[in-house]
Amino acid sequence: MEIKAKDVPDELKSADREQIKIDKYRLAHHVAPMYDNTALGFVKSTLDYSGIITLFLIIIAASTVTQEYSWGTLKLVLMRPVKRWKVLVAKYLSVLFNGLLMFLFLMVLSFIVGLSVFGFKDTSLHYVYMRQGQIHDVSIFLLTSWPTALQSFSG
Repeated sequence: MEIKAKDVPDELKSADREQIKIDKYRLAHHVAPMYDNTALGFVKSTLDYSGIITLFLIIIAASTVTQEYSWGTLKLVLMRPVKRWKVLVAKYLSVLFNGLLMFLFLMVLSFIVGLSVFGFKDTSLHYVYMRQGQIHDVSIFLLTSWPTALQSFSG
């Protein structure tokens, strides 16, 4: 199917072509779409705002080093026979762990809010997306599929 409008940007045309392919796949395989007015759809739409977690992580990372410097505990840590890179890697890993906890908290909280507002009337427990020209059908509740589904949410 070719979109022939000349004043429509090519990026929009390709996005529409991908959506048409996904919709044809849904129809052929009887996969209901994930609407925003369902609990899982609410989780998906909430994850669009997960970029704010990055802002919080930057604030946490900056404050861990500056607070230790202002309190004088950074000197005590660096005077011990531990290499600097090990201290910085430990701080980096703690910030990543905090980010993971925030992301999981956001997912669980949005699922609970989605359940309380919309109830569990989800007809589709599959997420269908297209990546690199391939259509992928992922079950929402398989733990091995969560990383793939989360990557597809981010673009």
